[in-house]
Amino acid sequence: AEKGQGAAAAGEAAAAESEAVMRNENARAAAAAAEAEVARLEQGGAGAESARTLGLLIGEEEEEQEVRPEGQAAAEDQLGLGATHLSGGAEESLREQEGEPAQASAACVAANTPLDALDPEMFDLNGDDGDDVDGDEGEVAVGAEDARRADEPRGDDELGGGPMLVLPLYSMLPASEQMRIFAPPPPGVRLVVVATNVAETSVTIPNISYVVDSGKHKQRSFGEHAAVSRYELEWISQASANQRAGRAGRVGPGHCYRLYSSSVYENVFPQFTEPEIRRVPVEGVVLQMKAMGIDNVETFPFPEPPPQQTIASAQHALRSIGALGPAPEHAATSLGVLLSKLPLSARLGKLLLLGRHAKMLRHALPLVAMLAQQDPFVAGANQPGSGQDGDGLGRAALLSDAGPPRWRCAESDAISLLGVYHQWLAAGGTEEAAISLKLVPKVMKEASQLCNQLSEILRVLFPQLSASELRIAPSPPSASESTALRRALSAALPERVARLASLCETPAERQLMLTLGEEVKPALLRRAYLSADEGYGQLLWLRPHSELAKLKPRPKYVAFFEIVVSKRPYLSRATAIEPSWLPEASPALTTLSPPVLDVPPKFDAASDQTLCWVQPTYGRAQWILPLVPRPLPNADADLYAGLFACALCDGQVLR
Repeated sequence: AEKGQGAAAAGEAAAAESEAVMRNENARAAAAAAEAEVARLEQGGAGAESARTLGLLIGEEEEEQEVRPEGQAAAEDQLGLGATHLSGGAEESLREQEGEPAQASAACVAANTPLDALDPEMFDLNGDDGDDVDGDEGEVAVGAEDARRADEPRGDDELGGGPMLVLPLYSMLPASEQMRIFAPPPPGVRLVVVATNVAETSVTIPNISYVVDSGKHKQRSFGEHAAVSRYELEWISQASANQRAGRAGRVGPGHCYRLYSSSVYENVFPQFTEPEIRRVPVEGVVLQMKAMGIDNVETFPFPEPPPQQTIASAQHALRSIGALGPAPEHAATSLGVLLSKLPLSARLGKLLLLGRHAKMLRHALPLVAMLAQQDPFVAGANQPGSGQDGDGLGRAALLSDAGPPRWRCAESDAISLLGVYHQWLAAGGTEEAAISLKLVPKVMKEASQLCNQLSEILRVLFPQLSASELRIAPSPPSASESTALRRALSAALPERVARLASLCETPAERQLMLTLGEEVKPALLRRAYLSADEGYGQLLWLRPHSELAKLKPRPKYVAFFEIVVSKRPYLSRATAIEPSWLPEASPALTTLSPPVLDVPPKFDAASDQTLCWVQPTYGRAQWILPLVPRPLPNADADLYAGLFACALCDGQVLR
């Protein structure tokens, strides 16, 4: 047995040595080819700087191939296609199906090498090998804005290599435009699809021969609080890179050009993408589990458990809107059980129920449906103030004022979305109407479908609702109706409120202003806001193109849906509110003082009770809000009798 093991070990060592020798021979062959290419470029008049750049990368290429991990080679061999790492001069050729070498190769190309110094045959993208160009297609993975610009007209000289049909592909593209990528291109024309990572797994485009992978994607990440989010350009995972490479060669030989080195692939890319449940807020998950009777969410055996801080933040947010009871159980309330039956976030669900309570479903239904969607505007979808930043009424809104004037609510960016919906309905409510108004047809269609779905759900939950109550209003809300909607928004977003930093009065806020305001210009500091709860501890600003930013003076208190971090932290879809609304909006975030003795109580004839005045403090920031009336706590009979006599003498009882 020992002799057999020794022989097996010797065989493995010999095989490893043979494989290393083969790798060194391949490396030397690649180096020789690169040197020949350098010489050819020098003889052909290419710039000396380009030749030196190529030459400097030869040694890096040799070392990188010599230390190439065996695990990477095994993983790449399973892909069944060719792939070339272009960045930094690193080349990693994968195997074609059936073990034959890849047809396309780029011997040693630096990331900063001028394109006009490269031999077109190195990429073989022009069909010069005698094959018909029909069916040879390329796919490039980039961001949505780049994909959108791909459809802009270009000349043959700009593209090079003959005629090309360049088509975009991203999730918000209308379905009719998405289907264009499946149609065969005209004879003699090469199809190029500029796509986001939606092309990784969601769709398979036939006859793709080449994939150019940037190695990055734009991903939404959340901070410590769910209200703070930003879109960041990040490296993808190794699994995603393999998925992108797999888009080529589905029905024939294919090749993937990776715009990053194999060293980055091995040492920087994570093996797998982090599960979404660990990256996003989980209020909906926690609410559903609580409504099902699962009290201890923290110890639930998730396949991929979310962070404990994320669960705690979700329970805090749900308790602030009244969906969960107090600690330690945090059991679902009757409101929470009702919210769990709606296909909405808990905040939007509460906004819808408050609209029903105020008998304003005709406005609340389309408002909630629009707030549940992404930015409806086409122009500048990735620019600050619109698009993926989640504002909904930024610069893109100003650029898309096609058709008749659009109604806007001067005190709410969120309610102004009703003007978008009504304008679209007035234009016909079709895909063509959305395109003519520079709106995203998919967003408007999904908002209309969600509106109809919510109407059906409300009919089941509240059978007493009449058809007229569920009928969408033909016109935007009046001033009084807008005020009622703003108050409902403050109750749906109680932990996401902010006030002007100049109003700070607590010692903690003053110290925070001294710390944060050191590097901020005074004019910018005067326009800054501080949050009461979520997002506390940073300066916040209204978007420059927000409707509220046009008000003089600016609103002192605002509610918002998100804090979007771009150039600076901005308040997304902000709404002006009154501070007196906050104690009723969230009793869980409000602390009431004992009765203020300096202000005499009053008799309320409508409720037939005596009311005193109390001082509320609000949120983590402990804002001191205006006095609010509350019933007298445990007052004696003599006090009640004296207050009644005063009210009687003042004519408040009998008139």
